[in-house]
Amino acid sequence: MGLNELCKGLIDTIWDHSARFGALDAPGETINT
Repeated sequence: MGLNELCKGLIDTIWDHSARFGALDAPGETINT
């Protein structure tokens, strides 16, 4: 696995968890990027 793939996978995982926790913390609110 290359470094780019590794970084992308890590970012995707963190983003997914952040989105889940964000939805739990603030239901009904949109996520500002």
